[in-house]
Amino acid sequence: MDQNIDSLKPNIKNVETLSENHYRVTLEPFEPEYAHIVGTALRRIMLSSIPGYAISSCEIEGVVHEYSAVEGIQEDILLVLLNLKEVAVAVEGLLHDDPVLEVQKQGIGPVTAGDIICPHGVSIRNPDLVLCHITDDKLRLNMHLHVTRGRGYCPATARPVSDGEERFIGRLTIDPSYCPVLNVAVHEEVLADRKEKLILDIETNGTIAPENAVKIAGTIFADQLNSFVDIRNSVAPVEDSSFTTFIDPKLICPVEDLELTVRSA
Repeated sequence: MDQNIDSLKPNIKNVETLSENHYRVTLEPFEPEYAHIVGTALRRIMLSSIPGYAISSCEIEGVVHEYSAVEGIQEDILLVLLNLKEVAVAVEGLLHDDPVLEVQKQGIGPVTAGDIICPHGVSIRNPDLVLCHITDDKLRLNMHLHVTRGRGYCPATARPVSDGEERFIGRLTIDPSYCPVLNVAVHEEVLADRKEKLILDIETNGTIAPENAVKIAGTIFADQLNSFVDIRNSVAPVEDSSFTTFIDPKLICPVEDLELTVRSA
């Protein structure tokens, strides 16, 4: 049974930069009511399922647990860990091992994400982010930051221990948010002939291009619907001639032959 349907195929028509890491992506044309359906699905996927990199644990010299306070650092260690969660880590290609970043800073003043020493292929996209403030000129801050790849928000208590990973006293775990897309707003506009235009306002952490975010989300969406694709090539069911229906003879005999009482008859 032929179920091919001629429908409009939308494309990315325009990508506009509104501000730093804030973009407006326009897709058109859509069938009536399709822009809202597709836009909502893409928004949910972009906010939850696009993979990325984030700092998931660290070691700070002289720190045993996250409730410590280091003399010479203005912030508590817990606040430092919260700032490390905001570091936008970009990785070129796929790495075989999880990268380890370092911070070596001495001198009074702020410690920013730009002070992080990265290996080849790894970069920080928000170098102005303040991690902490050093208040003692004699203090030398040494940190090792472990970066992992994942999807969505992953609490430290729910993150499994990977092969070769060591957890010991002084290894501070962080609840990473891997998704590089921070916010998505969906708008629809009606064009001529009842066609629709989809507008996506996308805010990222700077590690992914907006058109790539839309393409990855569309790929994930299509992959999830892949199990239903064969519906288009399905055929009408063939009736089995060997199957016979059983009917109780009492259902087709006259009422007079059932020998009912006078009241029931």
